Amino acid sequence: MEELELMTFRNPDGMECFASYLVRTYDNEILAVDLIGAEAAVKAVWASLMARRHINYGYQRLVLQANRSWMTVREKLDNNGPGLVRWHVMPRIDDSAVVFGWNNVIPFPQALYGVLSIHSVWPVLPEWSEALVTIGHEHNLIRPLHADGCDYAYLVNLSGWDNALDEGVKNGLITV
Repeated sequence: MEELELMTFRNPDGMECFASYLVRTYDNEILAVDLIGAEAAVKAVWASLMARRHINYGYQRLVLQANRSWMTVREKLDNNGPGLVRWHVMPRIDDSAVVFGWNNVIPFPQALYGVLSIHSVWPVLPEWSEALVTIGHEHNLIRPLHADGCDYAYLVNLSGWDNALDEGVKNGLITV
């Protein structure tokens, strides 16, 4: 079994928890993270982030990206143990989606297809996966993010794909 490399986060009050992945902008605004640790510490770090207070990650100061609505998926790691929890924190999908992951689980082109197949006005096909990445970059609909603990992370704008896909059909990048 592969051992996780954990990052240490500390809030201004000195409470610490850990994370196995972190997706952030290049301005150190958090877009997705899993918080792991004692339940009290995870709650304290999350409360600091929700109050727009910074948390320390090494020498860097991180905050939640402003103007987003957040969701958490919470799990207990040991039902019989000392109250260890893991909270996966990510923004709710609005006009953009954070797409991140690991290539050995699902490569980015397939992950992008999955998001667009649900959130695009246009129907998209799985065989377009690679072309969707090209089209997204050409039309500035995909923006790379900083990924720690995962292989890729992108902010995907969900509007504008109709024109981009139309142009992709006209230019022969995708066929219907």
